[in-house]
Amino acid sequence: MRFDGLDLNLLVALDTLLDKQSVSVAADRLNLSQPAMSGALARLRTYFGDELLRSVGSRMVRTPRGDELAVPVREVLLRIRATISKPPAFDPASCHRRIGILCSDYVVRVALAPALR
Repeated sequence: MRFDGLDLNLLVALDTLLDKQSVSVAADRLNLSQPAMSGALARLRTYFGDELLRSVGSRMVRTPRGDELAVPVREVLLRIRATISKPPAFDPASCHRRIGILCSDYVVRVALAPALR
């Protein structure tokens, strides 16, 4: 899905890339291939008009724009996760579920019968 020209799936990749500062580690974290993550980084660079991550020696460091985006992108993703993963409200008074308990006769006499009384 696109939002103002940005594939929203790329936000997850951006968050991971900015956090790990490594294309290979970010790819492993998201269960993607390294070329797929490199492609995501290329699309992000095009969209933001910035490198976001730059190679310095053998490692990658965030650009100032990458630093600027790291916290807000993380907060947006956490807010989305909190919104969609909120369990539905449970009202025990209106619940009409049947619960089956499988146990031996001994457990019925010793534990369940007194508890059900």
